[in-house]
Amino acid sequence: MTAAVELCGITKQYGGRTVIDGLSQVFEPGLVYRIEGPSGCGKSTLLRIIAGIDSDYSGRVDLHGAVVSMSPQGGGLIPGITAAENVMIAMTRGRGGRTVIRDAAAASFALLRELGIDGGYSMMPSEYSGGMRARVGIARALAREADLYLFDEPFAALDSSGIATVSSVIKARTAGKTVICVVHDSITAHNGSFYGVTLRMTGSPVSGFEMTQCPDGLCPDLREAGISASKG
Repeated sequence: MTAAVELCGITKQYGGRTVIDGLSQVFEPGLVYRIEGPSGCGKSTLLRIIAGIDSDYSGRVDLHGAVVSMSPQGGGLIPGITAAENVMIAMTRGRGGRTVIRDAAAASFALLRELGIDGGYSMMPSEYSGGMRARVGIARALAREADLYLFDEPFAALDSSGIATVSSVIKARTAGKTVICVVHDSITAHNGSFYGVTLRMTGSPVSGFEMTQCPDGLCPDLREAGISASKG
């Protein structure tokens, strides 16, 4: 993906209550964004809008042809099939054949091991703990070749060691791609270099972002390039 993802005047209402009001933002290609804000401010809603899951809004989302892969809260796994099969489906995406299935199985086991799941690949999602379901959901998202990766609270059910492991795998597996990661205020990735830009949703209803932190030397370059957290 060579073009940015653009949000233009996004407004979202629930039952007559405006949650997001005229939000505009540019997400530059190849950067990792952390979106934070208080519970209920519309973080997850915004990801669903970007992913095309929620179409009941006004404004415009321009993906410039980007292929999107998303890990929703709780993993978003398909019930009734195993953890490994959940990942394999994302890898094969309609491709068949014995060789494809065999290779996808091996690759899915390898990805799950990277994320800290060593065994239990034939277990159903309902048999997993919350943290394990989250890891499988992340594996499912990473298994798909995409330009834009969206992660909704990927660390919520993990301890500090799990956060370090998962953030490291996401960083390695999405290198050079655009990543938008919604994270609760209380969660800090233990890999300090994981996020390139941190944006905090502001206003009630949300009407913009504030850049709250970024690595030394990155912020001035971003501002010179016009990558800012400007209001609506």
